[in-house]
Amino acid sequence: MAPSALEDLDWQSVYERPELSVRAAIIKLRGCDARPQALSPGLDALVRVAFCDAAYNGGWSHLQQDRQLCAMQRGCDADQWFGHVELHSVKSREKWQGYGQSAYDINREHGRNTVPLYSRRMKYLPWLGV
Repeated sequence: MAPSALEDLDWQSVYERPELSVRAAIIKLRGCDARPQALSPGLDALVRVAFCDAAYNGGWSHLQQDRQLCAMQRGCDADQWFGHVELHSVKSREKWQGYGQSAYDINREHGRNTVPLYSRRMKYLPWLGV
């Protein structure tokens, strides 16, 4: 069931009222942000953004599997994205036909392009708040 903030969102209004699409994206991101916080309270905001990015592009269950895989590796902290979970994944590294990249490459490249402070993300900092 959609929150009351989205009660007017339907297949017609999505094309006529862009503010509803923005609202939906914010609600989805807030929901994603709450999940890693519940599992590991005290996670850094940027780590939560990275986890949400990986989950959005690759699925929440794959993120959890990636964190478990990281936890099984010596020196890998499953509560840290950069240099830890980002390097360990259950995703295929075989290139997909027609894409030129693997599921792993696509998932991790998106995070590298949007999450780190040295990426294109810098110009969005005033609106992101993290």
